[in-house]
Amino acid sequence: MSIEEVETLLSKDSMFMYRGPEDVSLLPARNQSLIEASGDSFVKRAFFQFYDSKLWVIVVFLNPEKMDHYSLYTTLVAKYGDPALLDPKEARWEDKVTRMALERPLTLRYMDMAVFTKLAEGSAAAAGAEELARRDFLGGL
Repeated sequence: MSIEEVETLLSKDSMFMYRGPEDVSLLPARNQSLIEASGDSFVKRAFFQFYDSKLWVIVVFLNPEKMDHYSLYTTLVAKYGDPALLDPKEARWEDKVTRMALERPLTLRYMDMAVFTKLAEGSAAAAGAEELARRDFLGGL
């Protein structure tokens, strides 16, 4: 989904108090941007992160006065089955395409795994190049 499509949906959704393009900012990383939207009622705040203008991360902070962890967890289990990971910090459902997590405190996180893998590989390559440069520097002393 593109930035424009997300902006349109947020502006029509009464659960969010989206104010328009002023809520969009660029991230320090290349080709990334972020929409932050305050919520109303069940949602306190949400972040929509884009890479190459495509949505790849959604983080929704829920209102603990209106929603509880158990209700969310049982709803997600009923819909998606038992989580692949369950620990005190999070319950995670994951396949090759997406990762969804219910985290504590009351937070839902969605991630596109193809973009995650691409960024992780780029990060590992950059870290490898940095280590080679470090060794070269130390070897030249």
